Amino acid sequence: SYPPDLTIVGAIGLTKSRVTWKPPANHPNDQPWFRVNSGNGIKFENFNFDGENRVKFGIHASGSQYSFVDCWFRRFQDVSVLLLDAKAEGKGGAVFDRCRFVQENDPGNGWATGIQFGTGDGTCDGVVVRDCRFEGQHQAAIRFVAPTVRATIERNRFYRSKNAFIAAKAEPARPLNANVLHNAFCDVQTGFKFETAPTNPQDGPFAISGNLFDNTKILCQTDGAQIAPKDWPGGTIWDRPIDPKVGVPQGDVRRFRLNFDLPAGAPLPAATLN
Repeated sequence: SYPPDLTIVGAIGLTKSRVTWKPPANHPNDQPWFRVNSGNGIKFENFNFDGENRVKFGIHASGSQYSFVDCWFRRFQDVSVLLLDAKAEGKGGAVFDRCRFVQENDPGNGWATGIQFGTGDGTCDGVVVRDCRFEGQHQAAIRFVAPTVRATIERNRFYRSKNAFIAAKAEPARPLNANVLHNAFCDVQTGFKFETAPTNPQDGPFAISGNLFDNTKILCQTDGAQIAPKDWPGGTIWDRPIDPKVGVPQGDVRRFRLNFDLPAGAPLPAATLN
């Protein structure tokens, strides 16, 4: 046990360099490195959590009232942070602020994930991911598995991920209520991938607003179909003017700025954007 509102800061010397925290040499590969249960206001600040490509799971966190600030999560084979039944109670839920998630090499397991919302049981409620960076060979920078409500994902940067977001296949479909605001995507293969359309009967929509997509091949897809109706309200910005006789030169960098909502219970459109 620990006192309420405890802050653990990793700082070395006068420069307060980030402290690197690694699993012990004999740590079982299939066990999470450590767990945070019902945080009671605990905050981890200025740590470099390094799995050294030999540990599958980083941190398993459950309950409410815990935060990670200015922390790095590096080289975990499967999931850097797994949120289990996260709750927004008392002083709030789980908060990730100015953190950096780095997957330097593709572990080849088809699962490498920065933050995973649940495993299918329980609900993740009130999680905030703010001003973070997701870099490298993530299969999914953020993966939604459990029902998710009142999530806020804002002002983050996604770089070189295969998928920035995945809403995992679920039978039956699960609620997915999140506001994805003012994030930047660069050299990402797919921005948003819905393996199953979410259902939001009472919990609000999955709303994406004010984001920048730079050199992103597919903005959004579900079951192999790209989501982008012909009357899409967003604009497409090209590096240089398009010659109407020639069309768009191959290899041009595309930058997209657009807003779209998936209202409660609405079917996903199946039109494409080229």
